[in-house]
Amino acid sequence: MSGVLNGCDGLDAESVENDTYQLNDRISDESSNDVGSVKVQISLDITKALRKLSNINSMRIAKALYAKSPRTFSELQSETRLEPNILSRTIYEMRANSLLTQKDKQYYLTKYSVVLLDAVNRMRIDLKSKSDRGENLFSAENIPGEHC
Repeated sequence: MSGVLNGCDGLDAESVENDTYQLNDRISDESSNDVGSVKVQISLDITKALRKLSNINSMRIAKALYAKSPRTFSELQSETRLEPNILSRTIYEMRANSLLTQKDKQYYLTKYSVVLLDAVNRMRIDLKSKSDRGENLFSAENIPGEHC
């Protein structure tokens, strides 16, 4: 990673990594809740959340809830066609990554997951547009700033 980023608009692998940590820390700080006298820290690690959303089972659940929310477990099972144990485990993992929430036996996408899904969709559209125009997305000419 450092070979690709060194020299491009002052970016280097260390500064990008530091910026990522600072962003995650700021998001975590903004996402803490007071529960009685105990402060609960909600982890919103973007990289972990995106990794979880890249799982096909998680994406099936996210798409189902994005289309219509809330849904019960049985509705999600019917919509996604996942086995109950796989659905249950995936829901558990998505909740652990702050992507889903449950209230009264119904599941909802969090605002955080909707923002991530919208950002990924915008990125997918932009990449497809550039690819359709014949741009080589993996050449050095497409990197902003001076050539690396």
